[in-house]
Amino acid sequence: MADNSSSTNLPFPWMLDTIGTFNPVTSWLKGAMSQVGFINIENMSSADSDLEKEIISEVGGYGRQLGRITEVLQAVCSHLDKTDWASDEQQALKDFTSMADEIKARKSKNQPVTKETIDQLVIELRGLREENRMFYNLVLQRLPVLERLP
Repeated sequence: MADNSSSTNLPFPWMLDTIGTFNPVTSWLKGAMSQVGFINIENMSSADSDLEKEIISEVGGYGRQLGRITEVLQAVCSHLDKTDWASDEQQALKDFTSMADEIKARKSKNQPVTKETIDQLVIELRGLREENRMFYNLVLQRLPVLERLP
């Protein structure tokens, strides 16, 4: 093991021996050729890696798959009788629900503005105008462009 303590300011100079020769540019480029998202499919052991790549690229990435699983689990858990659950099981469900709610909130903040979302907003505002004219007028004060809605 070489003594790299004089050539570096690392708190643990022996780390260089562990790292070896690491070039972040070539390491990134090499990894990028087989990288899908943050999970490197090339280095995963899978019974059928070609099928796995196809599913991830054409059906849904791991994030989408986890999102669907989370949505289903939330739906199932909302219909369960949890009265006989142990306290640690109830806490696990509470933690899961909190995490799922936070993910949903963050996703809703990052939704792109599309023609469809704008059209839906216009429909909702027209409904608001019919149902609660006073609140609709308050919204108009905050968004003057809405005064031109037909």
